[in-house]
Amino acid sequence: MPEPGSIPAVPWWISADIHTILTYIKVAASDISDADTIKFIKTDSLGRIETVQPTADHETVVALTDQTAGTFTYYLDMSSYHRLGLQIEITAGSGSVSLKTYGTCMNLARASCTYQDISAELPAPDPITSDIIIMDADGVASCCRYLKFVFTVVNAASDSDFAIYARKVH
Repeated sequence: MPEPGSIPAVPWWISADIHTILTYIKVAASDISDADTIKFIKTDSLGRIETVQPTADHETVVALTDQTAGTFTYYLDMSSYHRLGLQIEITAGSGSVSLKTYGTCMNLARASCTYQDISAELPAPDPITSDIIIMDADGVASCCRYLKFVFTVVNAASDSDFAIYARKVH
């Protein structure tokens, strides 16, 4: 066991990898601009080094205007994502619009899955009835394989609008 504050001897094969990592970090850091995201380095189970650049997908789940009364269902595939942000836009018009969110861990076709209500687990009102941005900091939604959004529109004038914009991070 090395003395506190001392640097232990490092085997040559580890020092070579450390040199590669430090060189890469130096190069990557010098290449970062405001438009870039930081690159991460990870090793696989055999100790091989690879670079990973976290990416985000922006997706319009739904954006509809002038909806009539009814129930509308939309899905979001969460496979391979570990963070989620949602922007919900609701204009009720002369009626009302509410949104409930459901999740499933089943790995079937999305319409064949059994869903559980996760609305109360998200940092948002249950049900959602107005504009809001939701950041799933606790990872509830990202643990699901699919999310299902169900809008309920109670409206006789066909003037309700709603949209969901998602940002999913790998």
